[in-house]
Amino acid sequence: NCKYVMFLEFPKSLCRIENIAFCCCHSLTEIVLTENVKFIGEMVFYGCSKLKKVILPDSIECVGERIFACCRNLEEVLLPKNLKIIPEAMFSECEMLKEVELPSKVKEIGGRAFLDCDALENIHLPDSVEKIGEKAFYGCINLQMINIPKKVKIIKSGTFLCCSKLK
Repeated sequence: NCKYVMFLEFPKSLCRIENIAFCCCHSLTEIVLTENVKFIGEMVFYGCSKLKKVILPDSIECVGERIFACCRNLEEVLLPKNLKIIPEAMFSECEMLKEVELPSKVKEIGGRAFLDCDALENIHLPDSVEKIGEKAFYGCINLQMINIPKKVKIIKSGTFLCCSKLK
């Protein structure tokens, strides 16, 4: 039970964090990962409702689905520059997330990746994006602008449903 853990700083020896390792650590506000971490599994920080800021080191090559889903107070995220896939529901229901800078190598935005990110206003998709998953931006009620890169081949159903401010 990690309900009283507020801060996580990992040892340099750590290279993997497996599924649901810190799921629902409701008091967690900050995470510091070292450059040796290469993999973070599914739902690792799911439901960490007080988490506000995350910096993922560039060493990370792969992250699992729903890694930050339901982190309702998450405001700031720095993603690793080599990340190629924004996985399924990565930021789903991160209601305070206003802006995310996607790495230039991202090829795919997973389904429901930004579902119900109420505060999200703008997002710039890098030129490398080829696929946008089902309901990727569903319910982003404050999303005003998004660019669709020339390489995009697939936009799945419901991607921009309930994005009433989108121009």
